[in-house]
Amino acid sequence: MYATEKGGHLVEINDAGEQTAVYNAIINGAKIDSFYTTVNDGGGIGYVWIGATDKRHEGTWYWDGSNIGRGQNFWNGEGAHGKGNGTVVNGAYINWGGKSTGNFNEPDNYKDKQNAAAIGLADWPKGSGSLGHAGEWNDINENNQLYFVIEYDNK
Repeated sequence: MYATEKGGHLVEINDAGEQTAVYNAIINGAKIDSFYTTVNDGGGIGYVWIGATDKRHEGTWYWDGSNIGRGQNFWNGEGAHGKGNGTVVNGAYINWGGKSTGNFNEPDNYKDKQNAAAIGLADWPKGSGSLGHAGEWNDINENNQLYFVIEYDNK
């Protein structure tokens, strides 16, 4: 994995301040266009990878930005657009699609093939924003070719 080869890991977002800083770095710092590439299984918009996944066990989301198969569990289940049984673990920070409207729509494991999280760069689905807004997280297929955010620990 490229992030670990560079001495870091995919970013882990644990509070609203960090969420804002990461999103601003993507949009204003890196100036990544919201449609630099489109993700069909993510509503036809652009995304940037973050370090969350449920590939070890469907519906058990954890931060594993180093791809080692373990990390801090922060969410279990699916949002309202899926089974609607999702819950936050131990008061963790989450920003799944729909948060801004008070109804978590994501993650939804669309077509049983979405095991990695990314920050949406526009409202999705494209043109409606009914499932999520720019800056919120969505679960998408891990085989999508996307930019990513590397986080380095201070030592």
